[in-house]
Amino acid sequence: MHQFITKPLQKGVLLQCTIKRDKSGISNKFYPKYHVGLSNGFKYLMSAKKKSYNKTSNYYISLNQSDPCKKDNNFIGKVRSNFMGTEFNIYDNG
Repeated sequence: MHQFITKPLQKGVLLQCTIKRDKSGISNKFYPKYHVGLSNGFKYLMSAKKKSYNKTSNYYISLNQSDPCKKDNNFIGKVRSNFMGTEFNIYDNG
C-alpha cells in the first residue's frame, strides 16, 4: 500500500477518492482526523491528523487508521501550511 500511495499514477489514469473527517471524541473536536479512501466502496488508503500546538496547520499522514503519528512505521509524511494558509509544503518521511 505504501508504494501505491507514494508513486504517481500513469498518465491518463483517474483515481477518485473520498475524504471523511472524524471529529468524534474530545481531542478530535479541535484536532480532527481525516481518512482517505477510494470513492467506490471507500477502500481505506491513508489517514491524516492535525497536530496540536503549532502556529501553522501541520498534518501527519500515515497508513495507520487509528492514530497517525511520526514515530510509526506506517508514517508517510506531513503537510505544513504557511501562516496565512495559502501555500502548502509536503514532506516525506526522510
